[in-house]
Amino acid sequence: STVPEHLRAKLGGAAREAIAHARPVMVELNMVRSNGADSIFELHAAPVLDTGKVVGLSVRSSDVTESRRRESTLRTQARMLETLREGVLLVGAEGVIRIANPAAARMFGAAGDSLVGAELACLGLDPRRLEQHVRDGARAGGGTIEWRAHRFDGRADFVAEAAVVELRESPADPPQIIAVIMDVTE
Repeated sequence: STVPEHLRAKLGGAAREAIAHARPVMVELNMVRSNGADSIFELHAAPVLDTGKVVGLSVRSSDVTESRRRESTLRTQARMLETLREGVLLVGAEGVIRIANPAAARMFGAAGDSLVGAELACLGLDPRRLEQHVRDGARAGGGTIEWRAHRFDGRADFVAEAAVVELRESPADPPQIIAVIMDVTE
């Protein structure tokens, strides 16, 4: 396939900049393939130096389309997690909170990311009880657990209910638990 004029100009500009300044340059190119599919390429142009003088140009291109799509999906998922009204925690096998969304922080009276790194027990839930509940519920694809939850800011305890499921990327990975939490105080 032929390279459109506007992309050739961008490529030429990157090559000239790499040579003129004797430093590597990266350009991202959005292209349409012959089958009509959109693609994103990174072009890296680096000068070849001999005793400080540019004697050539090394050019490498990489198709980063799938990588950019995955990054976009991750940004969207992160935004969804941030806007949920329910609290969401990722708890490591050792009972330490690894990820907490903003709703969880508000629910437990915590500032910003202060839940991250905290032990689950400080929220009033025994990690062993949670792990046992997850194991018991694993056959059914997860389950729910209810407990009297503590707040960091000293406000009154509340009744929390969490839908929980185990997360393992592979059997060799240590188990983690995802908990989606609601305040069910009546």
